Amino acid sequence: MAHVFDHHKVSIGWIPVNSQWRNLRKACATQIFAPQRLDATEALRLAKVQELLDHVNQSCKSGAPIDIGRVVFTTVLNSTSNALFCIDLAQYDSNLSQDFRDLVCGLAKEAGRPNIADYFPVLRLIDPQGVRKRTRIYYSKLLVIFYGIIHQRLQLRASSKGYKASNDTLDSLLSLIEEEFRNKPPQYQTFASGN
Repeated sequence: MAHVFDHHKVSIGWIPVNSQWRNLRKACATQIFAPQRLDATEALRLAKVQELLDHVNQSCKSGAPIDIGRVVFTTVLNSTSNALFCIDLAQYDSNLSQDFRDLVCGLAKEAGRPNIADYFPVLRLIDPQGVRKRTRIYYSKLLVIFYGIIHQRLQLRASSKGYKASNDTLDSLLSLIEEEFRNKPPQYQTFASGN
């Protein structure tokens, strides 16, 4: 499953300890899981919980049924997406959160499913249980969403002279990438500029 889209070559969980791994570890420690960054999102998390309470209260007043699992997943998804991208990925009355939930649950199911190819590597090429095929479908759908968000942010950063960086993880990581690629060959600079 980890080999889909060569994820095992770029993931901090799979690559060997080397300079790339150290850079990823440093980015995680300073940009994603730093106590200051997590503390800075406390108000955001409280706002998302308040939105959940408001939605439940409104549903109770109107007598509409509440799918607790769905609204809690939407709250968690929006809390996470706001910390990462400063956007809500779903609304309580849309099917997008259910679609995203299906993707995440599908990936979790594939990750937890015993795969005979893990025990007999010669079977990896034929993928007898279809794990790689299903995982590729889930990953490709998630990557389309994430690439769209990243591309939109890169365009916004490139088009606005007075662009004010948000305090989200994506802007922090894009700034790290821009710093890293400033002294690289021109083909890398094109990626860092969003073109």
